[in-house]
Amino acid sequence: MAEALSTIRDTFRTDRYVFVGTDETSGAVGTGSGWTYRSIADAAAAADWKLVTASAGDRDWP
Repeated sequence: MAEALSTIRDTFRTDRYVFVGTDETSGAVGTGSGWTYRSIADAAAAADWKLVTASAGDRDWP
């Protein structure tokens, strides 16, 4: 994961890098990595996104 995040930083230049994930992925962004971790719920609230649960039909996608 660290290599992938580093590649993204090297490819896309921006003032801030945010990793949006679940509690299970929160450890992917280590201290000093230059990335900020946000939970899906926090990112959704900040971006005014509406979160919904997947229906049975969505589970087979894609």
